[in-house]
Amino acid sequence: MNLNTTSTRRANAIAYDVREKGRPVREGNSVTGKIVRDENGEPLMIPGALKSVKAIGWFIKEYGIAQISMNLTNISVTPVHIAFDEVCKKADARE
Repeated sequence: MNLNTTSTRRANAIAYDVREKGRPVREGNSVTGKIVRDENGEPLMIPGALKSVKAIGWFIKEYGIAQISMNLTNISVTPVHIAFDEVCKKADARE
């Protein structure tokens, strides 16, 4: 999905919001803080909103916009229209 921004950080934040794996828990600052780990050294994660979705945000230089790229690994669990609507919702919340 194309976003109306050039910010890779904003695109990635939205991707973390929606992807199943979510984002790591951090101490203090949610972007630069130290990642919190469990007793086995694995990062603790805050799950994302959508099951069976992998997502990443990046900047597309040729188009001059940021984009969220998603792999929907099971469209019976999360169909395309649900993923689209959730990204729109998360993007609107970050304006």
